[in-house]
Amino acid sequence: KLPGVLAATGLQTEPTTNGMTRITNIGRNPWTVRKIQGQIGFKSAAAAVQSIQPLDFQGYPKGPTRKGASLALDPTTIYYLIER
Repeated sequence: KLPGVLAATGLQTEPTTNGMTRITNIGRNPWTVRKIQGQIGFKSAAAAVQSIQPLDFQGYPKGPTRKGASLALDPTTIYYLIER
């Protein structure tokens, strides 16, 4: 499997002679998603955002809106709407 957050069921790869990876089967639905972890910081206090809205897989609001100069990523949320 390729390293990363998303992978389709049935994704297949093979190594190449130049050290890269070739995709031999792009797979199919459903996709598997690794739990995301980390924190995003905005460079200055002036960059603090007015609204951080977590979104579900369909792009609809999920949970309460937040604000601030940083964002601790929720392990079950892939999308965020961030407004300054």
